[in-house]
Amino acid sequence: MPPAPARPLLVSFATRLGRSAVDNYPGWWRSLLFSFLVAKHYGCRKIVHVESDAYLLSHRMLDFINARASGWTAFWCPRWNFPETGIQVVCADRFDQMRAMWDAGWARHAGQYAERVLPFTDIVRDPHGNRYGEFRTRIPGFADFAMQVSPRQNVWFK
Repeated sequence: MPPAPARPLLVSFATRLGRSAVDNYPGWWRSLLFSFLVAKHYGCRKIVHVESDAYLLSHRMLDFINARASGWTAFWCPRWNFPETGIQVVCADRFDQMRAMWDAGWARHAGQYAERVLPFTDIVRDPHGNRYGEFRTRIPGFADFAMQVSPRQNVWFK
């Protein structure tokens, strides 16, 4: 890996792996699990995984994320009644679990939903958010995060 860039660290892959089915998204698995290698290499104490169509909308959300010092945290998705994998916080004490998943091979997760496979230690309902882009034209004012945001939706920070 190259010398440490300015933070936050952003890494991308030259080859896109895409998504061949609703339960087969190898690019996502590769990116998520590779992030622990990046974090270890650069001496990071935590990984904050935020997908490209996800937004952190409040100081309350940022304060919550910044305060995490241990565990593997997901936020609750009320729309689908499961942990939201589009925003996660993985602290250094869980890097070994990510390592084991990477070593086992990210391709082994084809046909599995991350929401049911990832070893979350905490699934929190507060701060609040949802996959608003799937069912609303507007993001509600109380939201601390928003998922599946489309270009047609206004995004703000409070």
